Amino acid sequence: MTVSTAAQLFGSAELRARAKTQPQGITLGDLLDLELPERRVLLSPWLRTGESAMVWAPTGIGKSWFALSVALAVAGGGEVLGWKASAPARVLYIDGEMNAAEVQDRMRLLMMGAVEGLDPAAARRNLVIQCRQQQELTVAFWDMLNSVDHDALIAELTRRRFDLVLFDNFTTLSDSLADENSAGAMKPALTLLLRLKAAQIGTVLVHHANKAGDNYRGSTAIAATFEVILGLRGTDDPREDRRNSAGFIIEPDKYRARRDDTMGKRKVFLVGDRWETDGLEDVQAERVVAAVRQRLYTSQAEVAEAIGLSPATVSRAMRRAIALAMITEREREDCFKAAAVLREEDPEGDLGEPVNPDF
Repeated sequence: MTVSTAAQLFGSAELRARAKTQPQGITLGDLLDLELPERRVLLSPWLRTGESAMVWAPTGIGKSWFALSVALAVAGGGEVLGWKASAPARVLYIDGEMNAAEVQDRMRLLMMGAVEGLDPAAARRNLVIQCRQQQELTVAFWDMLNSVDHDALIAELTRRRFDLVLFDNFTTLSDSLADENSAGAMKPALTLLLRLKAAQIGTVLVHHANKAGDNYRGSTAIAATFEVILGLRGTDDPREDRRNSAGFIIEPDKYRARRDDTMGKRKVFLVGDRWETDGLEDVQAERVVAAVRQRLYTSQAEVAEAIGLSPATVSRAMRRAIALAMITEREREDCFKAAAVLREEDPEGDLGEPVNPDF
């Protein structure tokens, strides 16, 4: 319970003071009546404030490219790999490994087109990057296992109103860790993640794979606090070897919320300044066609809003659907016209449920 929540429940100054230093309980009735802040969707459907996610991968296949793309999409209100930000949000990216010049080069490339619908001005304003290699030699960088650092980091995040923090990566941000396979040694990092949840800050932890490359490195205890765990596994596709590219198979190992097709096993590549996703384009085309054929929407813009995709994605999906003979231009226009007629005849009527509105 946060201090502000406790203040709603405990009226006296003494009880409010106690609420700052010790846990408090409430009855079921009070809990059900309490107006709690809604968790904000940062990147639909898998990343929200007050929740934590882990992304693990073997060395060299592109986990930092992936994490930087997520940070950019959230900060600039864009869409990446089929995941859409609801609106621009404040993001802190903590990098413990790369040189600032390398981060600069990567961000310049990603801003050229890897994130659809990106607001560059919002991204430049909302995304703050802290690089270990850019600090003065006398500065002690963040240690996820140090409780003093926990206090300072949370104070900084709340003071500057950050919605999301990404840690890239755990190995380079845990200097005091003696044994990565020890559940007890990992406990301080889990405590930090839990405190960030209580502060309603979303977190993404980037982590290395084990030697076999089939799971994350270290104790299984680390998985307990995460709502989402995404594994980035290697693939033999030759597109991995192109210059300035990344390539991997995204596979959710843990995901508590409702799944859609973007949360299935997918092969993705960063080719030049664009992410390519095998299979997702056809799925999106099928969804757009299904929505059009419901005759609920009078334009592609309405379809985009209804199924939660950007107008650019819907336009591209429609072109693909027409090219694959999934629908004709004539049928599309007939469906839009039919929707307009039905709306005029019964503007407040129940025309049915839209196709997969949560997508």
